[in-house]
Amino acid sequence: MSAAPVGKKSAVAAGKGKESASASSQVEPPPWESPQWQEAVSQNPGLSPFFDNLESFVELPEGVEKLRELMLDLAVRGKLISQDPNDEAASFALERIAEEVAVLVKAKEIPKPKPLPPIKEDEESVPLGWATVRAGQLLTFVTSGSRGWAKYYSDDGPIFLRIGNLDYATTKLDLSSLQRVTPPDTTETKRTAVRANDILISVTGDTGMVGLIPQGFEAAHINQHIALTRPSKHVDPEYLATFFTSRSALSQLHGAQRGIKNSLGLEDVRRLQLMLPPLAEQRRIVSKVEGLMSLCDTLESQRRSRESVRERASRSVLASLTSASAPLPAGTSRETSTGETLKSSWQRLSDHFEVLLDQPSGPAHLRQSILQLAVQGKLVPQDPNDEPATVDSLGNLLRENSLNGYSKKPSDTPEGTQVLRISAGTSRGDFYVEETDHKWSVLTDAEREKFNLQKDDLLACRFNGNLHYVGKFSLYRNELGTEQIYPDKLIRFRVDLERLVPRYAAYALNAQQSREKIESFCATTAGNIGISATNLKTIEMLVPPLAEQKRIVSKVSVLLSQLDELSARLRSRQSNTDALLTALIHQILEGTE
Repeated sequence: MSAAPVGKKSAVAAGKGKESASASSQVEPPPWESPQWQEAVSQNPGLSPFFDNLESFVELPEGVEKLRELMLDLAVRGKLISQDPNDEAASFALERIAEEVAVLVKAKEIPKPKPLPPIKEDEESVPLGWATVRAGQLLTFVTSGSRGWAKYYSDDGPIFLRIGNLDYATTKLDLSSLQRVTPPDTTETKRTAVRANDILISVTGDTGMVGLIPQGFEAAHINQHIALTRPSKHVDPEYLATFFTSRSALSQLHGAQRGIKNSLGLEDVRRLQLMLPPLAEQRRIVSKVEGLMSLCDTLESQRRSRESVRERASRSVLASLTSASAPLPAGTSRETSTGETLKSSWQRLSDHFEVLLDQPSGPAHLRQSILQLAVQGKLVPQDPNDEPATVDSLGNLLRENSLNGYSKKPSDTPEGTQVLRISAGTSRGDFYVEETDHKWSVLTDAEREKFNLQKDDLLACRFNGNLHYVGKFSLYRNELGTEQIYPDKLIRFRVDLERLVPRYAAYALNAQQSREKIESFCATTAGNIGISATNLKTIEMLVPPLAEQKRIVSKVSVLLSQLDELSARLRSRQSNTDALLTALIHQILEGTE
C-alpha cells in the first residue's frame, strides 16, 4: 500500500504538551504507556513490537505522522477496536440509504446517481457486521465548486472555502486564512453552499485533502478545486471523513489522477471502495481515533519541545566554544588560563556531540563553529617565532584581478571543453568544487585561455535563487586532470600564494563573520539574488603567517572529516530506525512476518 503524503501544515495543536509535575513530584507516564495505547495493543497483538520501539520512532521527523496514518488504517480495517455481535449489521443501513436516495430522486432534489462499478474482491477478510461498499452508496449528493468567483471576493459575506482550508491526516478545516465572497443569486450559489456534516475533498493539485463541515458552521461555499460530498443520515459523517483521510482512500484517489494538474473527477470520489462498519461501531471508532490523535498531538508537541531544547543547548555549547579565550596571535599578551578555557569548551562540546549532530541544523552549526574557531586563531596554538597575524581584505590578497566566467550557453553533448555548472561551486559542504558537475562547449583558443581553471583557484557564486549560495567560495583542485572552464554566474579569484594558503582563504571566506558581511551586500534582481566581485573583494579576514595557515587547514580538514563521518553514522542509524518502522507498519497492516 502506498504511503500517504505528509501533511503540508502541522496537525499538532499549538500549546499541547506534557503536564507539569504535580506537587507530590509524581512523574507522568509517557503517552505510549497510556490506557488508549494499551487497549489498541490488546485489540491487535501485532502492534506489540511497534510499541516496544515507539520511543525511538517518535523521534524520527515523520515518526508521529506515520503513527497517525497507522491508527487511521487500523481504524478503517476494523483492527482498532473489537466488534460487538449485538450491533446491527451495516447491510441494514445500506438498505435505508438506498431508500433515502430514491425518495430524494423522486422529489427531484437530487439527480439520479450513475451506476457504480462492482465491488473488487479483496483478500482481506471483512470484520463481523461490516460490508464492502463504494463511497457513492453512502452519499446523497456530490458536486463540484463554483468557478470564476474571484470577481465576487469581498471583506464580508459567506466564507469561500479553498484548497488551503483543507489538509492531509486530519478532518478539521484550517481556517487560519479565509476568503469571503458576495455570491450572486444563482443556482450555482445554492448548489455549492455547504451544510453541516458535508465532507470536502480536494480534486486538483494536492488531491485527497479533507475537511469536515462542523455543526453550527457559518454560511460558506466551495471553489472549483473541491468536491462536496454529503453523507446519508444513516452514516456517521466523522467516520466517513476519517476513511477519506486514510492511506486506503488516498492510494485509490492518487491512482485515479489524470492530466498535468493531477485532477480527479466526482466519479473518482464516488468509486472509492471501503469497508463500512455498523453505525454504532462507526461512532465508537470515531471516539477512539479522536483519543489516539490527541495522544499523537502530545507526542509531536513533546518531540518538538525536546528538539527546541536540544537546539538551544547546541547553540549555547557552540557559542561558548567560539567565544572562549584562546591562544592569540604571536606577540600579544594572554592570561595563563586562556588555554584551559578553550579546553573546557572543547570538553563540553565532546560531551554533547551526538546531541549537537542528532538534529537537522546540528552539523551545519558545528561546521560553522569549526570555521569560526579557525579564523579567530582559536583552533591551533601560535608559534612565538612566527610573524604576527594581520587583517586584510580579499582584494589586497589577490595576485591578479577577479574575472566573471564564460557567458555562452553550454551543451549536454560531450564535445569541446568542459564547462562547470553553477552548482559545481555551491553543492559541496567541504568547500571544494564538484568537478564532475559540468557540461561542454566548443571554445576558441582565446576563450580557453581566458577562462581556464588552475589548481587552487577560488570560485564564488555571484547569482542564485538561494541566499546561502550567493557569495559561497569553493576551491578548485583539478582532481580530474582535465581542462575545465567556469560559467558566467561564478567568479574566479586567484590569491597571492606568498600571503595566503588558498584552502585557508576558502575557510575564512565561508566563516560566519564573512557570510554575514557577504549577505548584507546581496541584492535581488529579476528573482535572483546577486553580489558583485567588487563587494566580495572588500571582505576582510585574519591573515596569520603561512605556517600557521597550513596548521589551521590541516586541523580543520581533520575535524570536518570526522564531522562528516559521525553525521553519516547518525543518518544511517536514523535510516535503520525508519526502515524498521516501515517494515513493522507493513507487517501490522498486511499480516506479513
